[in-house]
Amino acid sequence: MTSAAPHPPHETRPGTVATGTVLVHTAAEAAAIIGGNCKASWLKARARAREFPYEMIGGAYGFTDAHIAEIIAICEVPARRAAQPAPAPAPAKKTPAKRAGIAPVSRTLPAGVTLLEVREPRKRNVA
Repeated sequence: MTSAAPHPPHETRPGTVATGTVLVHTAAEAAAIIGGNCKASWLKARARAREFPYEMIGGAYGFTDAHIAEIIAICEVPARRAAQPAPAPAPAKKTPAKRAGIAPVSRTLPAGVTLLEVREPRKRNVA
């Protein structure tokens, strides 16, 4: 009687799951791989908001190496480009001095008219 050879055990670190040939990292491991000030809680929150790719395995967030690479690409900030010269302003349109039946707009108020000033709203006594 011949039996099938058992599958070789996958080398897994505690907290990681090997699915086929893809290694799925926990949020804490993914944060450690990304480095810097990256925290597992931040990765989970962004994954929950569907801003980062992830896998849900047994109710836990999982991140493959491809997911981690995509997360890094999403967070990448491009370098500044050299300042572009401002485009030349468009020539001003010539408007007629007086339009038919329309008086020019006055920049000053007529005599006897004062501007209203805004005051602070009254504070209500809440009992």
